[in-house]
Amino acid sequence: MLQYEFVSEMFKRLHEKGISTALDTCGYAPREHFEKILPHTDYILYDLKLIDSEQHKHFTGVNNELILENISWISKKIRDKELNCELWIRTPLIPDATATVDNLQGIGKFIADELGEAAVARWELCAFNNSCITKYQRLDKAWSYEKYHALKKRRAEELRMAASAGGFDGDKIFVTGILSD
Repeated sequence: MLQYEFVSEMFKRLHEKGISTALDTCGYAPREHFEKILPHTDYILYDLKLIDSEQHKHFTGVNNELILENISWISKKIRDKELNCELWIRTPLIPDATATVDNLQGIGKFIADELGEAAVARWELCAFNNSCITKYQRLDKAWSYEKYHALKKRRAEELRMAASAGGFDGDKIFVTGILSD
Protein backbone atom coordinates (compact mmCIF):
# COMPACT_ATOMS: atom_id res chain seq x y z
CA MET A 1 0.00 0.00 0.00
CA LEU A 2 1.35 3.43 -0.95
CA GLN A 3 1.77 6.04 1.77
CA TYR A 4 -1.08 8.30 0.60
CA GLU A 5 -3.40 5.28 0.35
CA PHE A 6 -2.48 4.38 3.93
CA VAL A 7 -3.27 7.92 5.09
CA SER A 8 -6.57 7.87 3.21
CA GLU A 9 -7.58 4.57 4.78
CA MET A 10 -6.50 5.70 8.25
CA PHE A 11 -8.45 8.99 7.92
CA LYS A 12 -11.50 7.05 6.70
CA ARG A 13 -11.38 4.73 9.74
CA LEU A 14 -10.89 7.67 12.11
CA HIS A 15 -13.93 9.40 10.61
CA GLU A 16 -15.97 6.22 11.05
CA LYS A 17 -15.12 6.42 14.77
CA GLY A 18 -16.04 10.13 14.94
CA ILE A 19 -12.44 11.32 15.27
CA SER A 20 -11.43 14.51 13.47
CA THR A 21 -8.52 14.48 11.04
CA ALA A 22 -6.03 17.08 9.89
CA LEU A 23 -3.73 16.91 6.89
CA ASP A 24 -0.53 18.94 7.26
CA THR A 25 0.98 19.45 3.80
CA CYS A 26 3.28 21.60 1.73
CA GLY A 27 1.07 20.75 -1.24
CA TYR A 28 3.87 19.30 -3.34
CA ALA A 29 2.13 16.07 -4.32
CA PRO A 30 0.13 14.70 -7.25
CA ARG A 31 -3.55 15.70 -7.20
CA GLU A 32 -4.69 12.07 -7.01
CA HIS A 33 -3.15 11.87 -3.53
CA PHE A 34 -5.35 14.74 -2.39
CA GLU A 35 -8.37 13.26 -4.17
CA LYS A 36 -8.04 10.10 -2.04
CA ILE A 37 -7.30 11.78 1.31
CA LEU A 38 -9.40 14.97 1.38
CA PRO A 39 -12.87 13.36 1.48
CA HIS A 40 -11.86 12.08 4.94
CA THR A 41 -10.19 15.29 6.14
CA ASP A 42 -11.60 17.89 8.54
CA TYR A 43 -8.70 20.37 8.50
CA ILE A 44 -6.10 21.08 5.84
CA LEU A 45 -2.99 22.83 7.17
CA TYR A 46 -1.39 24.03 3.96
CA ASP A 47 2.02 25.70 3.85
CA LEU A 48 2.49 28.63 1.48
CA LYS A 49 6.07 29.70 2.03
CA LEU A 50 6.92 31.92 -0.92
CA ILE A 51 4.71 33.26 -3.67
CA ASP A 52 7.54 33.92 -6.14
CA SER A 53 8.42 30.68 -7.96
CA GLU A 54 12.12 31.52 -8.38
CA GLN A 55 12.49 32.41 -4.70
CA HIS A 56 10.61 29.23 -3.78
CA LYS A 57 12.99 27.15 -5.87
CA HIS A 58 16.00 28.97 -4.36
CA PHE A 59 14.96 28.27 -0.77
CA THR A 60 13.21 24.89 -1.10
CA GLY A 61 14.74 23.29 -4.19
CA VAL A 62 11.44 23.13 -6.13
CA ASN A 63 9.23 25.70 -7.81
CA ASN A 64 5.78 26.37 -6.40
CA GLU A 65 3.60 25.81 -9.48
CA LEU A 66 2.23 22.44 -8.35
CA ILE A 67 1.71 23.78 -4.82
CA LEU A 68 -0.31 26.76 -6.09
CA GLU A 69 -2.28 24.60 -8.54
CA ASN A 70 -3.21 22.17 -5.78
CA ILE A 71 -4.33 24.81 -3.32
CA SER A 72 -6.36 26.55 -6.02
CA TRP A 73 -8.07 23.24 -6.82
CA ILE A 74 -8.68 22.53 -3.11
CA SER A 75 -10.13 25.99 -2.46
CA LYS A 76 -12.50 25.62 -5.42
CA LYS A 77 -13.70 22.27 -4.05
CA ILE A 78 -14.35 23.93 -0.67
CA ARG A 79 -16.16 26.92 -2.23
CA ASP A 80 -18.28 24.55 -4.36
CA LYS A 81 -19.09 22.51 -1.22
CA GLU A 82 -17.51 19.39 -2.73
CA LEU A 83 -15.21 19.21 0.29
CA ASN A 84 -16.41 19.72 3.84
CA CYS A 85 -13.25 20.83 5.61
CA GLU A 86 -11.46 23.92 6.86
CA LEU A 87 -8.45 25.25 5.00
CA TRP A 88 -5.74 26.91 7.07
CA ILE A 89 -2.83 28.54 5.27
CA ARG A 90 0.46 28.63 7.15
CA THR A 91 3.50 30.73 6.30
CA PRO A 92 6.71 30.39 8.32
CA LEU A 93 8.24 33.79 9.03
CA ILE A 94 11.88 33.09 8.22
CA PRO A 95 14.24 36.11 8.26
CA ASP A 96 15.60 37.15 4.86
CA ALA A 97 13.48 34.48 3.19
CA THR A 98 9.72 34.39 3.75
CA ALA A 99 9.39 37.24 6.28
CA THR A 100 9.33 40.06 3.75
CA VAL A 101 6.64 42.62 3.03
CA ASP A 102 6.59 41.74 -0.68
CA ASN A 103 6.20 38.02 -0.05
CA LEU A 104 3.44 38.39 2.52
CA GLN A 105 1.54 40.94 0.45
CA GLY A 106 1.87 38.62 -2.56
CA ILE A 107 0.57 35.62 -0.64
CA GLY A 108 -2.25 37.75 0.79
CA LYS A 109 -3.21 38.87 -2.71
CA PHE A 110 -3.10 35.27 -3.98
CA ILE A 111 -5.32 34.11 -1.11
CA ALA A 112 -7.81 36.96 -1.61
CA ASP A 113 -7.91 36.83 -5.42
CA GLU A 114 -7.35 33.16 -6.25
CA LEU A 115 -8.54 31.18 -3.24
CA GLY A 116 -11.30 33.37 -1.89
CA GLU A 117 -12.34 34.46 1.57
CA ALA A 118 -14.99 31.73 1.75
CA ALA A 119 -12.47 28.92 1.23
CA VAL A 120 -9.77 30.01 3.70
CA ALA A 121 -10.71 29.90 7.37
CA ARG A 122 -7.39 31.10 8.76
CA TRP A 123 -3.91 32.26 7.76
CA GLU A 124 -1.20 31.60 10.32
CA LEU A 125 2.09 33.42 10.21
CA CYS A 126 4.35 31.05 12.14
CA ALA A 127 6.96 33.03 14.05
CA PHE A 128 10.60 32.14 13.54
CA ASN A 129 12.49 31.13 16.63
CA ASN A 130 16.00 29.88 17.10
CA SER A 131 15.32 27.31 19.82
CA CYS A 132 16.74 24.53 17.65
CA ILE A 133 20.21 26.09 17.71
CA THR A 134 21.37 23.82 20.54
CA LYS A 135 20.52 20.75 18.45
CA TYR A 136 22.78 22.00 15.67
CA GLN A 137 25.52 22.77 18.17
CA ARG A 138 25.32 19.29 19.73
CA LEU A 139 25.57 17.76 16.27
CA ASP A 140 28.47 20.09 15.45
CA LYS A 141 26.56 21.33 12.39
CA ALA A 142 26.34 24.81 10.97
CA TRP A 143 22.89 26.40 10.78
CA SER A 144 22.36 29.17 8.25
CA TYR A 145 19.93 31.02 10.54
CA GLU A 146 22.15 30.93 13.62
CA LYS A 147 22.60 34.70 13.67
CA TYR A 148 18.85 35.39 13.87
CA HIS A 149 16.87 35.77 17.06
CA ALA A 150 13.24 34.96 17.83
CA LEU A 151 10.76 37.21 16.09
CA LYS A 152 9.84 40.27 18.13
CA LYS A 153 6.18 41.12 18.73
CA ARG A 154 6.45 44.52 17.04
CA ARG A 155 8.01 43.02 13.89
CA ALA A 156 5.40 40.26 13.89
CA GLU A 157 2.62 42.86 13.90
CA GLU A 158 4.31 44.75 11.03
CA LEU A 159 4.41 41.51 9.03
CA ARG A 160 0.78 40.73 9.89
CA MET A 161 -0.21 44.17 8.61
CA ALA A 162 1.79 43.59 5.41
CA ALA A 163 -0.03 40.30 4.94
CA SER A 164 -3.43 41.95 5.32
CA ALA A 165 -2.40 44.69 2.86
CA GLY A 166 -2.51 42.00 0.17
CA GLY A 167 -6.29 41.99 0.46
CA PHE A 168 -7.04 39.01 2.71
CA ASP A 169 -9.23 39.65 5.77
CA GLY A 170 -6.91 40.81 8.56
CA ASP A 171 -9.21 39.30 11.21
CA LYS A 172 -8.32 35.85 9.84
CA ILE A 173 -4.54 36.42 10.02
CA PHE A 174 -2.77 35.26 13.19
CA VAL A 175 0.85 35.23 14.29
CA THR A 176 1.63 32.04 16.19
CA GLY A 177 4.71 30.70 17.91
CA ILE A 178 7.29 31.99 20.32
CA LEU A 179 7.67 35.76 20.21
CA SER A 180 10.10 37.92 22.15
CA ASP A 181 9.51 41.45 23.38
